[in-house]
Amino acid sequence: LAAVCNQLSAFDELIKAGADVNQETNGKTALMWACRLDQADIAKYLLQNSADPNHESETGDSPLLAACQFGSKKLLQILEQHGADFYKHTSTGACALLAATKAENGVAMSYILDNHPVATLARTIAKALLCACASGNTKAVEILVAAGANVNAEDATGVTPLIAAVSNNQVGVVRCLVMNHFTFTDN
Repeated sequence: LAAVCNQLSAFDELIKAGADVNQETNGKTALMWACRLDQADIAKYLLQNSADPNHESETGDSPLLAACQFGSKKLLQILEQHGADFYKHTSTGACALLAATKAENGVAMSYILDNHPVATLARTIAKALLCACASGNTKAVEILVAAGANVNAEDATGVTPLIAAVSNNQVGVVRCLVMNHFTFTDN
């Protein structure tokens, strides 16, 4: 409740009284709530008081995933400074870049791609590109392609970004891929 109400003084009292900052309420820790609400100061305070930036709830949620969906560059920087793992996949298969892509959070996508080796993120970038193509998120497609995503790559079932876009009637993404990035082959 203190995170939802943005009450730093309430956290201070709770922590002094020995409250567990990693305890979940309704499936979320206080840090997860602070990240969902883009409360960077609250998040920083919680992290300084032993909140776990990599805590995963039973539903596969984490502070980093919440920040990638709802947060700002400042919040992502704070989480990273306190050890958030941008490469970790949760039990549900979610990861930072995929969460940012699905949420259409271009700020989070750019932060991740600008601050982490693309080679290390290659498989995640491919999944994110397929997701962006299927959902019609042209901006995300542009961000991912600019970062080096392979627009001709196939997933395990043979689906390419272009097939994902066409299958979902995402005309804008199809146009973007064909006009700017897609390479036709004679196979």
